[in-house]
Amino acid sequence: MKVFSPSLKRLLIALASLALLCLLLAAVGARLLFTGLPPGIDGETEAASGPISTGDAEDAEAAPSFRFGSESAYFSRQVFVCRVRPDVPGGEPFLFAKGTDQPIIPASITKLLTALYALSAMPPDEIIHPGDELTLLTPGSSTAYIRTFHALRLDMLVEGMLLPSGNDAAYAVAAGVSRYLTGNPSLGGEEAVSLFMKNAMDYARSLGCTGTSFTAPDGFTETGNTTTASDLVILSKEALKNPLIMQYAGTVSDTVTYASGHIMTWNNSNALIRPSSLYYDPCVTGLKTGSLTDSYSILVSAEISGETYLIGAFDSETSEGRYFDVKRILSILKNA
Repeated sequence: MKVFSPSLKRLLIALASLALLCLLLAAVGARLLFTGLPPGIDGETEAASGPISTGDAEDAEAAPSFRFGSESAYFSRQVFVCRVRPDVPGGEPFLFAKGTDQPIIPASITKLLTALYALSAMPPDEIIHPGDELTLLTPGSSTAYIRTFHALRLDMLVEGMLLPSGNDAAYAVAAGVSRYLTGNPSLGGEEAVSLFMKNAMDYARSLGCTGTSFTAPDGFTETGNTTTASDLVILSKEALKNPLIMQYAGTVSDTVTYASGHIMTWNNSNALIRPSSLYYDPCVTGLKTGSLTDSYSILVSAEISGETYLIGAFDSETSEGRYFDVKRILSILKNA
């Protein structure tokens, strides 16, 4: 029988311990990645969280019962989930809500209203020539690489807002729609964007939004551009009815040839719809991400067992946090 030296024995024991530690860390990582549960939080042992109604009690009681866990289980400061009833106008009862009694800063999720109003006010194949409104972009903006010498159809610019989250596309849309409506192609960018925002807010109120105040078409501001969870549900339900918006919101990547002949490839900022992403989930059908400094948000639609759900995760300190929260909720909805 072969006898190992004491030093070799110590080495073998250390290697075995290291291998065991790696297996434990891998298990914890897999749990966090695929269930969205932060380490040390067990959804099975938390108190049940039933529906939170923003409508009448009968609607809330009719909603299915889920165990979403405690508010502390979520990375995002504001979270909500609701089931969509397409035949019911307005908002929906929340199945779970955290922090929704406070105003929500949606960042680029504002672009859903920009797209909705623009497509209601102007034909999608109308050509837009970007102008001096592009100088209004805030430094650090995400862009679709739109330039003043480009020419694009409205539907192309909507895609530029929803895939790469182009703030330049949002400003070009805002100014282009106002110039179209006024019949004045020389209307200055600042005045055109201001008029667009006024009209967009009137449109939002016509849908039933009562707590929304958007001041910029791209939402890239930390002051004055706010909404509510209930209003985001109303806007999302309207977006779900728009085939063009949902087509682009669910497109992973696209190479677009502008009306001016220029070619650009855009990739979707939503990791939940990208098959190559660790956060990919085939149940997610689209909608929008939003990011500000150290504040990351996402609003998604998902199809599960024949039902449509809206999930919002807002103001996470990390980009990953918002995805973990959505993945957690998706797992709960699937396993209910």
